[in-house]
Amino acid sequence: MKTITKKKVASVKTKIGFNYVNVKPTKKAVKAPISNTVSVATNPLLAALVEEDNFTLTENGATTFRSTLNHCLDFFAMGAALRTCNDASVISLFSKAFAENPLLATKALFNTRNIRGGAGERKSFRTILKWMGDNHPEIIQKNIANIPYFGRFDDLFVLFGTKSEKFALDLIKDQLEKDCKIYNDNLD
Repeated sequence: MKTITKKKVASVKTKIGFNYVNVKPTKKAVKAPISNTVSVATNPLLAALVEEDNFTLTENGATTFRSTLNHCLDFFAMGAALRTCNDASVISLFSKAFAENPLLATKALFNTRNIRGGAGERKSFRTILKWMGDNHPEIIQKNIANIPYFGRFDDLFVLFGTKSEKFALDLIKDQLEKDCKIYNDNLD
């Protein structure tokens, strides 16, 4: 049987990934920053209340979770069911996911629209695309070529009248020029 000395207890090793960090106990009181909002992650009582309120019943009367408590996963799980939601609910669900993880939320959005391997959902994709066109044009600019790839070129039309209109028009113009060149080359 090994004995643990006070010196060993004073320097507790904590594994973080592949790095080891020495954590030494302190007697100093740590002042928490003053905030107007309380985080669920830092407040165990609030986290327990959220978890307790997360139950509902299925149509068969079985107990199930209302949410995964992860906004990106909730958005992804809704998939084709988004077509039954109103536009405000769709935008609310996506904006929460986007605030949580922009990259993952954007990937889930394109999976929702994917006509070959995803849900193929057009209405909710276009609703969110229009919202993104006004609120996050930099994301639209980076992903403009993915819109017709995962959906159709007419999905770009919802960007007309938004801050991302120029990106949509440039892509349509470029594609029409390529198509005209191929057409004219084949006439010869």
